[in-house]
Amino acid sequence: MTYRDVAEQLARAFQQNPLDYVAEADLQATLVQTLRAQLSPEYATVSSELTGGSDTSFKREYWQTAQQRLAETRQLNRVHTEVSVRKGERLDVVVFRDEIAHPIEWVSGGSKRFNSADVDCAIELKFVKNKTSFPTQSGYRVTKLADRNLSREALVERVGTDESILDVDENKLRADLEELNSLTDVRERLLLLFSNNNYLYHDPTDAESTEYRYGELYHTMGQAARQWLQAKAVSDVGILYVHPRGTVWLDQ
Repeated sequence: MTYRDVAEQLARAFQQNPLDYVAEADLQATLVQTLRAQLSPEYATVSSELTGGSDTSFKREYWQTAQQRLAETRQLNRVHTEVSVRKGERLDVVVFRDEIAHPIEWVSGGSKRFNSADVDCAIELKFVKNKTSFPTQSGYRVTKLADRNLSREALVERVGTDESILDVDENKLRADLEELNSLTDVRERLLLLFSNNNYLYHDPTDAESTEYRYGELYHTMGQAARQWLQAKAVSDVGILYVHPRGTVWLDQ
């Protein structure tokens, strides 16, 4: 089993019955179930300690109990959701290494923060349910953009400037990608991007291309967004794009 294999299994499950995936949480649950069923070993050995709790807090017996249970079991399931490795950030799905060797921090009265060096694979999920094309910045109306005949390259070059047309911050695409890029001590990092309406216009249908007056513009915007994602991701970050009619690895 490779993590890319599991990502492709999730893509096939989505394509077999897209209506079975109502929200991103459904994708997350299926991914966790698949990983836990196929991963070996299933549990990580914990050679570190739980730290960060206060022995003077009136809630001290709760974190002390958690600390005691960890000392007794010395193991954790390797697959978890919404894992914190940095303040203010959570990873959608994490697979820990065989051994968790760095201290686990008890923060904010019960939250846990792990060391990214103990993470074998970090996965960010994105489910764009109801967009028919890639979003644009406020002020750029489709009717006006269609008359400008902007090229894919021109759209990509504008990202990150004051004249940016594509809105790469909507749906937190840029934020998730930057977070994955920064986790250099994680062995494998994946961004799995799902769309109900093929908003990146990968292999568009004839109707998308010819029957809608802005189809050509939407296609160009989708190509530009895919090119931007490819360029933005560092070499070790994989990006899988999935819609009901197709799947493509953008980093290949």
